[in-house]
Amino acid sequence: MQVTAQQAFRDLEAGHPKPVYIIAGEEPFQAGEILRRLKKHFLGDTPDDPFRYEHWEGEGLDGAALRRSLDTLPGLFDAGTGSRLVCCARFDKASAGALEALEPYFRDPAPTTCVVLSCGKIDRRKAWFKLADEKGHVIEVDEPGDREWARWRPYLEARAGKPLSSQAAWEYLVDMGGRSLSGVWSELQKAVTFVGSRPAVALEDLQTLGGVTGAGDVFAFVEAVAQRKTREAARLLEGLLLAGESEIKLVSLLIRQFRLLDLCQRCLAEGVSDSKALAPRLGVHPFVAGKIRAQASLHGPGRVEAALRLLSECDYRLKTSRGSLFQEFLLGYFSVISRVG
Repeated sequence: MQVTAQQAFRDLEAGHPKPVYIIAGEEPFQAGEILRRLKKHFLGDTPDDPFRYEHWEGEGLDGAALRRSLDTLPGLFDAGTGSRLVCCARFDKASAGALEALEPYFRDPAPTTCVVLSCGKIDRRKAWFKLADEKGHVIEVDEPGDREWARWRPYLEARAGKPLSSQAAWEYLVDMGGRSLSGVWSELQKAVTFVGSRPAVALEDLQTLGGVTGAGDVFAFVEAVAQRKTREAARLLEGLLLAGESEIKLVSLLIRQFRLLDLCQRCLAEGVSDSKALAPRLGVHPFVAGKIRAQASLHGPGRVEAALRLLSECDYRLKTSRGSLFQEFLLGYFSVISRVG
């Protein structure tokens, strides 16, 4: 059954946990928070107890071995108290043979074990998914849309233990974090450490941190890519990586920028070209809409779509610790635009 994370947490608090949880999507912050809450519920103060917690990987998974683990009773080791929590990351990479071996378990899961399956993508037609869906909860995790960010502010403030002083500070933080939850959370943690004992994080604090970490260069890099400035983009990327900037954060910013370019091209095709008319359609200030329109005009048919495909693959590879932003995106992107025009 598909539910939100909040619904799943309410069921836990009401004493109605599920034997199977499927976390679907590639947004790491939410996936980590869900797993943290499940660990707290099932394992209490012993989250790493080897008799009660196990971690598996989907790639190369031995389905029969995982099945034996899932059927193991916690009472064999701790006199019958508590439950076991078994997690399998990248379960969508499991082989057909491994899935076949696990199907009987999903039909009748053990009452003393909770299994958490993390999947980048799920095929709802698969037999294992249909069985697991009947017995448990499916929680999708994606990056927030532009209108959803406001709902995350109180959660992140509470999680960090310190509020932001203004809406302007919040908006600056979201942009500073590349409009990705993991990036925003990382920047907020830095800011909380930076302000120390002061009661709140102010806009000026974030701006100071942004200057230290090269936030200006981050946005200059994104613009250089969108403006097809090959050498400048490569130079800025090298500087950002030397300064310790996150490649995943940079990819998130690029994805957002190219989605705006794609939306802008659609608006232009409909005859909407004035900056003031474009702004509400794009969800940006008219001045920014003018810059996006100029960038969109540099990309002929097929370029923006090709860039988004490359970025999607690059994002996946970076999150699975393979490749680099330069190899997985920039080389391919500039090769595509040079061929197309």
